[in-house]
Amino acid sequence: MVDAGWSGLETMVGIPGLVGAAPVQNAGAYGSEVADVLTALTVLDRRTRAVPVWAT
Repeated sequence: MVDAGWSGLETMVGIPGLVGAAPVQNAGAYGSEVADVLTALTVLDRRTRAVPVWAT
């Protein structure tokens, strides 16, 4: 991720959990949180089977 220039989440390396829960709970550690770096989510509506992209 660092080689790709994606930084900002390295402080959260020790937080247990699943990727899907991180944006919902706005996981954070040591002064940074998911909301600081998140720009969009691709989600699945299990009821309608729609796959929208939620962008900020």
